Amino acid sequence: MLTQDQLREVIGTDAYTEDGEKIGKIGHVYVDDDTEHPIFATVHTGLLGTKESFVPIVLATFNGTRLTVPYTEDTVKGAPSVDPDEHLAPEEVETLYRYYDLDYPVAAQPNDGAVTGTAQDHMGTPLAQTRQVRLRKQV
Repeated sequence: MLTQDQLREVIGTDAYTEDGEKIGKIGHVYVDDDTEHPIFATVHTGLLGTKESFVPIVLATFNGTRLTVPYTEDTVKGAPSVDPDEHLAPEEVETLYRYYDLDYPVAAQPNDGAVTGTAQDHMGTPLAQTRQVRLRKQV
């Protein structure tokens, strides 16, 4: 996971696949409102970098000059179109989690609101216990 210091440094650097293929330049980083953990970044893709695609950075590595993500360029470019506002709506976040086949966080105990696992950890958990993840742009 990226540190808070790295979040500032990663913006403007290039994103690469694990195979060394350049995807594009990092535009913004989005963190979870509740945990402050970095979850997604936007990457300028397309001709002349005119499209901004979201890519998960939970498993990304950063060496000071480049961010490496475990996804192909086609996967990142094919991500659902989400407007990169200051805050992403919970539905937009869930769409991105689903596209990248990530486990959407859930509340372990609905009374205390604690988040202690993932949807996969809590199979059979009623949907009402699902925590709505809200992401905000890191500035």
